[in-house]
Amino acid sequence: MASLSILFVDDDPIVLHRLAAAAEGGGHTVRIASNAAAALRIAEAVRPDVAVVDLRIGNDWGIDVIESLKFSGPATKIFVLSGILSAAAATQAMLAGATNVLSKPIRPSVLVAIIEGGHLRDPLVS
Repeated sequence: MASLSILFVDDDPIVLHRLAAAAEGGGHTVRIASNAAAALRIAEAVRPDVAVVDLRIGNDWGIDVIESLKFSGPATKIFVLSGILSAAAATQAMLAGATNVLSKPIRPSVLVAIIEGGHLRDPLVS
């Protein structure tokens, strides 16, 4: 698998650290942002291959981040990773440009495999 540039956007520093460590362990270049403004600055400068965005980022709404990311970098694949998913929120995220919608909690190794397009034998085993 070729190295990807991945942007993780979440307001939880523990989640950011665990996801970043798993992706870096897979040989990917990682950037993290804990708010919408930082995410958009990073995305403008780097144009990541993949962005993983939470729906609730402090006081920011992840759908706004997704729309901005798709406008400024339409080739970026966007994954929503959220603990507040509903059918309506998932639909809204997909309409905004998300490639995939995933629910927390998720093992970081499983998320990285999904990002890489890998096939998992057992998603419960990291």
